[in-house]
Amino acid sequence: YIARKLIKEYQDRIQIKNLKLEYVYGQGDDESKFIPFAVKKLKNNENLDMSLGEQEIDFVYIDDCINAMTKILEDDCGEKYQEFQIGSGNITKLKNVILNLKKKLKSTSKIDFSAVPYRKHEQMFSQADISTIIGWKPKYSDFNYKSLLKNEVSLKENPPSNTHTISWW
Repeated sequence: YIARKLIKEYQDRIQIKNLKLEYVYGQGDDESKFIPFAVKKLKNNENLDMSLGEQEIDFVYIDDCINAMTKILEDDCGEKYQEFQIGSGNITKLKNVILNLKKKLKSTSKIDFSAVPYRKHEQMFSQADISTIIGWKPKYSDFNYKSLLKNEVSLKENPPSNTHTISWW
């Protein structure tokens, strides 16, 4: 009741911007998400069981996502309702991302690309149409391994001399 009353009272002044985010990734990501989970396994040279990895995913780096959100929220087109898709606009096969992560981390992990079946309603293709975000382009149109792994690679090449545990995830 209260929500309906507020909407009716303020409907001429409210703008709704619906944002659909693709797969957002980056430093400090939660290990419950697949990319940080896989990085941890690969970093520790543990075996990684996964699907065939044929999913084509639009990965968007966190900095690009924030910049797109900022641009969308700052622009006032006067429309009451708008929808935006936030992604890089490019797709990458999940298998290729995992193989590149393994190579960049110099991991000895064994990856079993047939150990996990696809989920019943697995989304096999997802790509954002970023053309509706006027005046914005992602800085990272391809998967940003460098920023994602900057601490991982530098630690591998120059391990810390102290005995403190360092966690990047």
